[in-house]
Order: sequence, then structure tokens, then C-alpha cells
Amino acid sequence: MPGCNEFIVDAKGLLLGQIAHISGFDRKSIRFDENLSNEDRRHYDNLMILCFKHHTEIDAHEFEVRWPTPTLKGIKAAHEAPFRDLVGRLVEPVRDRASGTTWKSPQNLGRVLGFSGFTEEEVALQLDLVEGFAKKLADLPREVRSLLVLMVHRGKAPSPMWHGRTEIEISWNKLTSYASWGDDVLWGNFDLLREAGLADLDREATDSDGVVRPEAQLFGSTPDGDWKLFEVVKDLAGDDVSVIHRVLHDLDFTLFDEPES
Repeated sequence: MPGCNEFIVDAKGLLLGQIAHISGFDRKSIRFDENLSNEDRRHYDNLMILCFKHHTEIDAHEFEVRWPTPTLKGIKAAHEAPFRDLVGRLVEPVRDRASGTTWKSPQNLGRVLGFSGFTEEEVALQLDLVEGFAKKLADLPREVRSLLVLMVHRGKAPSPMWHGRTEIEISWNKLTSYASWGDDVLWGNFDLLREAGLADLDREATDSDGVVRPEAQLFGSTPDGDWKLFEVVKDLAGDDVSVIHRVLHDLDFTLFDEPES
């Protein structure tokens, strides 16, 4: 109640308050509403938790004018408003899979494939492969996609023995120095990338803490051979990390398109 300083719940989670009805439960009760069913009277919307003093006061007939139904409903609504959907608001920043996550699909892959030498069916196959990759990224949390952006941006070409199996590599030590997350969060994000088949950690590498390698994403053939998605993104971006972010985090794959003349 406004101005009440009594504890409703103690530090151990013990309920000290009392459950009160807004509209009375039986005909002798104050604020009884004959239009409500028994189920309505028991419903959460008709209940409040009050301290003993205020519970006694709102149910006393001498205070009936002070505590009418609209007043009590207003107090309940005002008190609950700041906590409404609290769990949802806490979870949202780390939500794993937002069903509304969408991506911008490429239309022709002209900046990758060019416009000569490919049939419509071959281009359509490449578009389907990129679509599948986009869906895989869309199923990952934003923080995990941010880690992938960091790996691609800061990573370098792999050693010769790893060509074909990966496009980029970066030592774990360097990755942790660039990352803004703590170790636990970083490991958690990396594990999600690994579970999605998008990265791996080679602990046998010469670096004391291993080398992180995004798994190669190979898509069909071009006149220059198979094109590798991470390499293409990195080449298109140059030194502009926002381009990598646009593709791998914001899921805008129209960057691969060339305007058709």
C-alpha cells in the first residue's frame, strides 16, 4: 500500500503478508460483486498481498468508502507495473533464439560469382547454401555472432597445412585480448559457435593456449575455385569492420549482390 513500510516477504523468502481479496469472496464481505464467478474471485487479478494492518483495514466496513474496488485495483496495478515482464526484460539481452530474427537474403551473388558462366540453376543452388548459412547464424545469440565478427576481423590466413579446412585463424591469447567479455562469457559464446559447427579450437597448436579457427564455409565453384564465405567477407570489408558486422552480425547478405545492369 502507498506509504506502507511493512515487509511482505522476509530475507529468507518467508511470506509475512496476507492474501486479500479486492472484490469480497462472499456476500457478507466488503466490495462483494455478484457479477463475478467464484473462479473470478479467486483469480490473481482479484488478489493483493498486504500487511496484516492494511488487510484488516480494507476489510473493515467503517473504511468501505476509503477503499472501494477501483482504488484497490489502481494501487495493485501501480505497484506491479515496474515488475511486469521483469524476467522477460532480463532474459532479452541474452536470449538464445529470437523467433523473430530475420536476415536479408542475397539475390544474385554477383560480387562473388560474377554474371558469366553460371546457369540460373547453379546460382539458385549457391543462394540456397547462403540461405542455410544465414539461418544457422540467425539461431545464434547476438553476442555469439559478435564473437564471430571479432574472429574474422582479427584473424589471419591459416598456416599452409590448414588451407581448405579453415579460412582464418587467430590464437586464443590474441582473441581474449581483443574480446570485451570475461573468460566465462567468452568460453560460453565460443562453445555455441563450436556446437553450431562454425569454429574449433586446436590446443595442439604452437600457441600455448591454442589456435581458434572458424570452420571453412565452402560454397560451390567459381572460375577461381570454391569460394569461401569468411574470406569473401574479409576481402570485401578491407579494414572496415562494420562491413563484417553487417554480414555476420546484422545478417545482411545483400552485400554479396551486384546491381544487375
